[in-house]
Amino acid sequence: MFSLAIKNITGHTEYFFLMELTTQCELAKSAYRRLVDYSRAEINKQQSAIFFDSDEAFKVVADCTLFLSATSMIAKLLFFRKSKNADTSYRASVRASKLRTKIGIDEFPSLNSTTVRNHFEHADERLDKIIHDHPEEYICQFHISRELPEHPVVLRRFDPVSLSISFLGDTVDLQACMEKIEKLEILLTEAKKSSLDKKRAKK
Repeated sequence: MFSLAIKNITGHTEYFFLMELTTQCELAKSAYRRLVDYSRAEINKQQSAIFFDSDEAFKVVADCTLFLSATSMIAKLLFFRKSKNADTSYRASVRASKLRTKIGIDEFPSLNSTTVRNHFEHADERLDKIIHDHPEEYICQFHISRELPEHPVVLRRFDPVSLSISFLGDTVDLQACMEKIEKLEILLTEAKKSSLDKKRAKK
C-alpha cells in the first residue's frame, strides 16, 4: 500500500497545486519512457511488428492516452480556460496566475496546445461526425507504425519514428512536450522548496 496525504493549511494551498503538477509530470514521464522503449525496439526490429500483437498495441494506446491526459492536466492548472461558471472561472484564473508567478513561467506552447487532447476527450462527438461523413468506408481506430496507414480515415496514430501522437490528422510531438516538462520539473522543485520555507517561517 502507498498513501500520500498533505495537510490543507489555510493560506498555503499553492503547495497542493505544485504537488499535483509534480504528479502529472511524473505520469507523463512514465508514459513517455515506455513509448520511447517501444519505439527503439520497433525501429531496431528487436521485436515482432506490433500490428500482430493486440495486447502490446493496447498498451501503446494506453500510454498515449495517459501522456495526453497528464499534459492536459498540467495545461489546465497553469493556463486558465474560461468556464461557464463565473465563480469557478475566477478561482481558476487567480490560481493559474499565482502558480505561473510562483513557478516563474509565462508560456509553454507545447504543453498549452489542446487540439489533439480535445480530439481524444471528445472522441464520441468526432465519431458521430466521421460515421456520418464516411458511410460504407473502413475507419481505422488506431494505427501504430512508422508506415502510413492503409485507410484514409484514422482516429488515432502513434508514429514510433517521429515519436508523435495524431488524432484525425492533428499531431503532438512528444519529445517537444517532454523537453518542456523536464524544464517545468526543475522549476517546480525550486517552487516547492520556496513554498515549504515560507510555511516554516510563519510557524
